[in-house]
Amino acid sequence: LSGKFYGAVIENFEITNREQFDYSIAVEAAAGNKLFFYLVENDAVAAQLIEIMKRERIARVTFIPLNKVRARPRQYPRGNVDVIPMLNLLDYDADAVPGIAAALAQIFGNTLIPKDLDIGYDYAM
Repeated sequence: LSGKFYGAVIENFEITNREQFDYSIAVEAAAGNKLFFYLVENDAVAAQLIEIMKRERIARVTFIPLNKVRARPRQYPRGNVDVIPMLNLLDYDADAVPGIAAALAQIFGNTLIPKDLDIGYDYAM
């Protein structure tokens, strides 16, 4: 391969639990099957892997070439303890996987975790 293969998205971050809450179900629900997309260094690696998969007749997968990911800047509520941006709950090693911050922002950047259903309803409306 002409670059690096980093594995599935789910293998490249951990969930920080705050205030005795387990956010893993919320993270899984927000990301859905994107947790099983594969991170690769660039689109050339993805193309090479697709060719290998075609030749070996391996099932279909989705690649995220990290050189192509661009995260949009997001504005989150400031100073508000009622909601937590989901990105703030994720720990990852940006040195080991360059570009992972943008990939995770693309997947989780629009997701806020409310402290209760009423607050979640207010933000949704």
